[in-house]
Amino acid sequence: AEFGAEMVGIDFSAAIDSAHLNLKGLPNVHLVQTDIYRLPFKEGVFDFVYSIGVLHHLPDPKKGFTALLPIVKDKGSVSIWVYSKTRFILNSLLEMVRWVTIRLPLRMTKWLSLLMASIDWCLFIAPYRYGKKIPLLSRMAEYIARLSPRTKEYSECPFFVCYTDWFDRLSAPIRFYYGEEELRDWAVST
Repeated sequence: AEFGAEMVGIDFSAAIDSAHLNLKGLPNVHLVQTDIYRLPFKEGVFDFVYSIGVLHHLPDPKKGFTALLPIVKDKGSVSIWVYSKTRFILNSLLEMVRWVTIRLPLRMTKWLSLLMASIDWCLFIAPYRYGKKIPLLSRMAEYIARLSPRTKEYSECPFFVCYTDWFDRLSAPIRFYYGEEELRDWAVST
C-alpha cells in the first residue's frame, strides 16, 4: 500500500477492527470482515492474492485455498504460507504443549506467550541482534541463529512480533501442517 498498490484485506473476526486502526490514513487499503469460504468479490478482480498464516488455522484449509482462486485474474498470482511438516519433532513437541494451552483461559495463554517470547528474546534474538554487529561475537551470533530458526527474522522486528507469534502458536484452536507434495496437489487439483 505504501508503494501505491490498491489493497484489500479480509478477516472473519473482530481483528479487522484492529487492522483498520493500524492502517488508518492509507486510503488505498480497504478492509472487509468476511468469511474466506464465501468471499464477496467478483471473479477475476485481483491481480495478486496472498494468505500468510491463515489457511492452516481453518477447519478446511484446502477449501479456503480453493475459495481464493476464482477472485484472481487469469494472468494473476496466488501466494500462500502455511505451517510446514518438515520440523516433525519440533511440531510434535509444540502440539503436546498446545494440547494444554488451547484449553487454558486466554489470560493464562497470554502470560505464557509473554514468558516464551521473553525467553526467546533474551536467549536467542537479542544476543544475535547485538552480537552480529561485533566482529568478535559475529560467529557466535550465527551459531545462535542456527539453534533457533526464526532468530534472524525476529531480530529485525520489535518484541511484540515475537510475542504475537507465540500467542498464535499457543492459542489457535486449529493448526495443520503441510508438505510440499500436499500443496502441489492443491494447486493441481483446483
